[in-house]
Amino acid sequence: MTGKRTWLHRTAAAVAAACLLTAPALADVTIKGDRAAYDEVVAAFKKLFSLPSYRMKMSLEGNQEAIVEMTPPDGVHMTGHMSNGNMEMVSVGGKSAMKIDAPGMPSGWRCSPATSAASRQPFTIPDPEKTAHEGTGTIDVSRGADTNIEGTPVHTYISNNSNGSKDTVYVGSQTGLPRRIISQKTGGQQTMIDYYDYGANIVIKLPPCATP
Repeated sequence: MTGKRTWLHRTAAAVAAACLLTAPALADVTIKGDRAAYDEVVAAFKKLFSLPSYRMKMSLEGNQEAIVEMTPPDGVHMTGHMSNGNMEMVSVGGKSAMKIDAPGMPSGWRCSPATSAASRQPFTIPDPEKTAHEGTGTIDVSRGADTNIEGTPVHTYISNNSNGSKDTVYVGSQTGLPRRIISQKTGGQQTMIDYYDYGANIVIKLPPCATP
């Protein structure tokens, strides 16, 4: 059970990582370095969140990965592959459902009723105008060399955080949209998120559940 919880926790953390640097004013965090670069990353995520839909592919350690479909403001569909099985999660309008196909777990969907916005985090898509970064510290933002990701030209932005973590954000130079973010935590753990299918036709529906 511990392994399953760890994977789910890390997957949730990866979703939250997608919101990194999206708040124009971080309550208790000091922004250093290239403020204009930071503002460009904020603008990229604002543009992403204004779209009707998009997809994210999250790659975690241990060859684990998840595909997340987003339909702002609160539609999320996540499918993931764990080392010992698979999981799927759907959240729409405060209601959510999850099923885990793994040894020792109950079969089928398990549903939760509508809850407050706060208790739905991190699966609620954030408002970049209101998102606040918890804690204190310093984020030192700089620019990296322009490059390309699978044929897409991108600008590179690097964030070195006072807690020892490092985040690299790639933004399409032609689209102005986030293309990839790589988060490196202290201890060597790394999460990579690719953004794609901007504005795709995505419909997210809750599955039928025994317990509404």
